[in-house]
Amino acid sequence: MMRKWGEKRMNQNNGLQLFRAASFMGLLLILVVYPLAWPLRLVVCLLLLVIAVFEIKAVRAGEQREWWALLENERRESENRMIRTLNHHRHDWMNDIQVLFGYIKLKKYEPLQDYVEKIKFNIGQESGISKLGVSRLVAYLLSFRTLTNEVRLEVEMGQEIRLSELPLDKQEAAEAIIELLEAFRLHAKPSSEDAGLISLELAVEEDHLLIDCVYQGGYNEPELKRVLHDTVLNDSGKLQIITAEFSEEEAAVSVGVPFIHN
Repeated sequence: MMRKWGEKRMNQNNGLQLFRAASFMGLLLILVVYPLAWPLRLVVCLLLLVIAVFEIKAVRAGEQREWWALLENERRESENRMIRTLNHHRHDWMNDIQVLFGYIKLKKYEPLQDYVEKIKFNIGQESGISKLGVSRLVAYLLSFRTLTNEVRLEVEMGQEIRLSELPLDKQEAAEAIIELLEAFRLHAKPSSEDAGLISLELAVEEDHLLIDCVYQGGYNEPELKRVLHDTVLNDSGKLQIITAEFSEEEAAVSVGVPFIHN
C-alpha cells in the first residue's frame, strides 16, 4: 500500500514538473514572439519569476528527499552491520567457551593455557581498536570479518593510540586506513583453500602516524595498483608515501599521515 502511495505521489510530482516546465516555455515564447504592451510584458515576466521560484523550491525539496533517503539507507546499513558483528562475536564467544570446557574436561591444561592467551590477545586487540577514537574507523575494523570470509584482518599496535590526541586530521587518518583496507579486500583473490591475510600496523612516529599494511595471498595486481594510486598513493600531498611493493602473492603499502605543526 505504501509503495503504491509512493508511486502515485511520484507521478503527481512528475506531472507538476512537466506542467511548470510547459508553462514556463509557453510564457517565454509569448514574451519573445508577440509584441506585447509593457503592462502585459510585466505580468508575463512576473509569472515567469513565480514559476522559476516554484521550480527552484521543487528541485531543492527533491534534493532534500534524496539526502534524507541516503541517510536512512546508511543508518539501516550501519544497524545491520552492527547486528552482524554482534552475531559474529556471540558465535566466537560460544566457540571459545566450548573449547575451554573441552580442554578442562580432558584435563589438557597446557593447550588450555595457550588458548586463554589467544583469547587475551584478541580482547587486547579489540580494546586497542576501540580506543582509536573515530567511530567510523572503530566500527569498520571491528566489523571487518562480517564483510568477507575470504580475507582475515590482523591489527597490531605496539602502543595505545588515540587519534584525537595526535596533532593530525583524525578523519583523514581514518579515511586513509579504510581506503587502504578496502582496496585490498575488494581486489583479493585468495585460493579456495586458504583465506588471504591483511596485517595492519599502526605506530606513532616522530612526525607522522605510520599506516603499514601487508597483504598475503592472491590478488588482482593491476586493479589493486590502479585503485591505490587513485586514493592513498596519489600525489595530493596529504599522505607521505613510504613504500609500495607488489609481488605475486604479497603486497605491502606504507603511508604516513603527517602531524600538523602550529
